Amino acid sequence: MTPNLEIVTFADDIMILIQGPSHSAVLTTVVNAHCTTEDWCKKHRLEISKDKSALMPMFITEILTKATPKYLHGD
Repeated sequence: MTPNLEIVTFADDIMILIQGPSHSAVLTTVVNAHCTTEDWCKKHRLEISKDKSALMPMFITEILTKATPKYLHGD
């Protein structure tokens, strides 16, 4: 499964959102997206402000457990 990549822009802000099946798949896509973005900026004579930029990893791990009913009063 290939990670999903979505680019959201507003005015001079950009957010690259990446979802994937594993941390390593997402990390590979992050590196590729960063290189592509840097190349595009160089081509268009733009510069990303490193002081105003951040990488914010957010991981959601889904844990599947079988629900067992809880009884009150020992029922």
